[in-house]
Amino acid sequence: MNKQVNLFIVGGQKCGTTALAHFMSQHPDICVALKKEAHLFDQPNFDTYKLTDIDKHYNNYFSHYAEQRYACDATPIYAYWQDIPNKIRLYNPDAKIILVVRDPIERAFSQYMMAKSRGQEHLNPFLAFLFEPIRMRLHNNREWKQPARTQSYLRRGKFIDQINNLYRVFPKDQVLVVHNSDLKHHHQNTLNRIFKFLGITHVAIPEKEVFKNPNSIAKDFWYWLARRYAKIVLRRHVNYVKSFKKGP
Repeated sequence: MNKQVNLFIVGGQKCGTTALAHFMSQHPDICVALKKEAHLFDQPNFDTYKLTDIDKHYNNYFSHYAEQRYACDATPIYAYWQDIPNKIRLYNPDAKIILVVRDPIERAFSQYMMAKSRGQEHLNPFLAFLFEPIRMRLHNNREWKQPARTQSYLRRGKFIDQINNLYRVFPKDQVLVVHNSDLKHHHQNTLNRIFKFLGITHVAIPEKEVFKNPNSIAKDFWYWLARRYAKIVLRRHVNYVKSFKKGP
C-alpha cells in the first residue's frame, strides 16, 4: 500500500468499534483494515520494528486498498495502553483519531462475559473485578492472551485517563470521542458527525445490528456485588463518559 494509515479507531473494546468500522467501511473514501484490527502498535515486540516492518505488517491488512482518502486501523486496545498513541503520532502525526466510549460498568461486564465465553475466565464477576489489579501486577506484559489483554475489565473503562492522554498527544481537532449510545440510537446523525470530522461527504449508511453478545450474565448476588464494587472504582469515569452523549 503506497499510503500511510491515517485513521485510527483506538477504542474502546466492547464499545461498538466493530459496528462503527462496519459502517465506515461502506463510505467510498474509507478503507478499513481486513479483519478490522491490524494489531500493529500493540505487538509484543513492536519496539524492535523498523519502518519496513510496519509497512510490511500493514500491507497484509490493506491488500484491498484502492486509493481511498483514509486507510483505517480499528484496533481498540490502542487507547488503553497509554504509550501507544504517541507511537501512532510518531508514525503519522497528521492521523485522525476516533475513540468510542460506553458506560464503563456495562463495558466491564461485557468484556467479562466475552472472557467467560472464550474460556479465559473462571471467577465470578466480583472476584474477577476484585483480583484484577493483582493479575495485572503478576502478569505485567503484553504477550497475547495475558491478563492485561483479557481480564482488564475495570482498567479499560478508565476513560478519563485515555481521553486526556489522547489530547496530550494529538491536537484536539484530530481527536473525536463518540458515545456508543449515539451510534445506536442516532445512527445517521452520528455518522454524519464523523464524516464532518474527517472532511468527507455525508453518505447514508443503512442501520444494522452488527454484533450482539448472545451470552447474558446471571444477575445473582455476585453480579450485584461486582456492580457495586465497579461503581465505586469507576464513578468518576461513569459521569465523565455521559458528557459525550450528543443526542439527535
